[in-house]
Amino acid sequence: MKIQEKFCNDNYSLYNTRLSIIVYYKHMKYLLLLSVFFSCIYLNLILNINTAVCAAEESEYVIVLQNRHFVPERGIDSHLKEKLAVSNTFPLYGIVQLKQRPTTEDRVTLSNAGIQLMQYLGGTTYLAGFTKDVRLDAVSYILRWAGPLLPQDKMEKALWEGKIEDWAITENGNIMVLVYFYKNVKPADAESVVSRYADIFKPHGPSNAWAIEISRESIVKLADEEIVKWLEQGPLPFMPLLN
Repeated sequence: MKIQEKFCNDNYSLYNTRLSIIVYYKHMKYLLLLSVFFSCIYLNLILNINTAVCAAEESEYVIVLQNRHFVPERGIDSHLKEKLAVSNTFPLYGIVQLKQRPTTEDRVTLSNAGIQLMQYLGGTTYLAGFTKDVRLDAVSYILRWAGPLLPQDKMEKALWEGKIEDWAITENGNIMVLVYFYKNVKPADAESVVSRYADIFKPHGPSNAWAIEISRESIVKLADEEIVKWLEQGPLPFMPLLN
């Protein structure tokens, strides 16, 4: 009888142990599932926050020009470095984007480093002139990005897209274009540039502009000249008012 009782007690203890193990593993499985669930929620939250931060940064640092919109990567564009290394024309013009709106002290610091802020382009972006001895690394804490002007940045939208007005097309198929140069460009240097791309050219008005007739194929090449500031169709022909 005692042996039978002991056997029953042992079986009962074994049953309780197995039951405890089963309950333990079920509990652990439940906790593991909860852990995975909350980990997924946390990861999704982090991703959403990162996405929101990136979107906010894109919105803050987007550069909107006449013919392109972009968010530049941080640093100095390699093409700008190449141009600064080989150019014989200074100041060389490009675009700078600052980390924040410049203070008076920032402007002085940039100027001392060979960067002159010029036309405001929105946000923290400016047209800038770079001197021959510019020291970009010395003002890296102010600059977010610096890069060159592309030909399309210096052309009116219609001209870049090839949407030429009828009045701007000459009898031989060339385009009437107004070429604007920077204020510091000498007339002789401006004439030297336009004469390479056009057979017909003459000064136009007091704003360092030239009226030329140029082939479609040569327009982009002209816009890529460092001393050219802006190209647009023109000048408009005389159009008398109608009664």
